[in-house]
Amino acid sequence: MRLIIATLTALCLSIGAQASSITRDLDNPNVVLEELGDKKIQLKLLEIPEGKVLVTFKNKQRNVIFKDVITSGKFTKKNYDLNSLASGEYSVEVYSKEHGTLENFELSLESSATASPFYAKTKVVNDGDLAFLVKTLDDTEKTIKVFHKGRMVHQEEFTGTTFGKVFKFEKVSSLKDIHFEVTNKNGYGRYVSSK
Repeated sequence: MRLIIATLTALCLSIGAQASSITRDLDNPNVVLEELGDKKIQLKLLEIPEGKVLVTFKNKQRNVIFKDVITSGKFTKKNYDLNSLASGEYSVEVYSKEHGTLENFELSLESSATASPFYAKTKVVNDGDLAFLVKTLDDTEKTIKVFHKGRMVHQEEFTGTTFGKVFKFEKVSSLKDIHFEVTNKNGYGRYVSSK
């Protein structure tokens, strides 16, 4: 376990600065907006969408600055490069005709010199165990939530600059159904899936 934590810590130290922070207005773990760095984000739809999904980007004044339509199909991941947008506050709405608003994300774009508050990573140890590591820039309290097929199965808090733990899962058909969410008191969040 120490070797896994040491390896994950080394990965944390090699990660560069992030360019944005994301907070969520709703609580739908099946729709995820994840930072990729350098004002790039990835939208993940963890369930197969029924019909078309509309993704709308709005500025602080709530004016629409960009729309994208994702057609139904298989599991969907879509990357967006936001380098053409100025630093500031934006929102991203994910909407479907069948279900209405699936998720609203508040997005804060900052200069690339601003570092991300934390980095999170998972590693499969064996068929039933997942190692989860968080490296932070401060020692404020963070909350970790563990989801199985979109349902929260565990929650705990930690303080300090690092957190590492091996989670054991019984009666789980696939570790791919496990997802972690870590947030700090300022609302900054990161959603990490097992790979």
